[in-house]
Amino acid sequence: MIVSRQDGRFNQKRRTRRAIIEAASNLVRAGQQPSVAEAAEAALVSKATAYRYFPTQHSLLLEVGFEAIHPSAQSLLEGAPEDDPGARFETVLRAVHAYMTAEEPLFRTLMKVTQERWLESRDRAEQDPVVREGRRLEHIDAVIQPLRHKLDSEALARLRCGLALVFGIEPIAILKDVCGLDSAEALKVLEWVGNTLIEASTRHSSRSRADQPVPRKPAG
Repeated sequence: MIVSRQDGRFNQKRRTRRAIIEAASNLVRAGQQPSVAEAAEAALVSKATAYRYFPTQHSLLLEVGFEAIHPSAQSLLEGAPEDDPGARFETVLRAVHAYMTAEEPLFRTLMKVTQERWLESRDRAEQDPVVREGRRLEHIDAVIQPLRHKLDSEALARLRCGLALVFGIEPIAILKDVCGLDSAEALKVLEWVGNTLIEASTRHSSRSRADQPVPRKPAG
């Protein structure tokens, strides 16, 4: 059974990390290039805590820069059909793929920084380090919104996790570096994978409902 990472400690770490990024973003908008310590002070968290999430000013400002070009799911899906998860998926994926390939060096650098952060957290024996913001989940949740009343919680969680493998710089890097595809070819593969996951989930849900016994009417 797929268990969602929604325990209190994990959520608290995400909130803390989010507070540091927002504080740093506000300082950048005010014309500063904040240090990790300055962002921590603005976010009302300890310096030691902030350095666990962002060991260097570079890693913090990189995340702030990523935040600045990250479109919201709502803006991407404006005008998209509300009841068609396949169409919503393709709309969001194409937009995300376009801005990630346009800024590919930035996103590859972000991938490098987050992996270094994970290794550093492992050296400190830190449990459940939060090294990524998980922004793709915002997009995925908006894509699968029409299925929330059609799939059970287990199927919905499985689809959510499966689609997380389609979004982001990681699958783009794999398809380009390992498979030798260009950006357009990579997009076609990712569209196929995502649509296959959505179709399989809805087909399984329909079959499960069809297999349920029809309730008998009570004898009059």
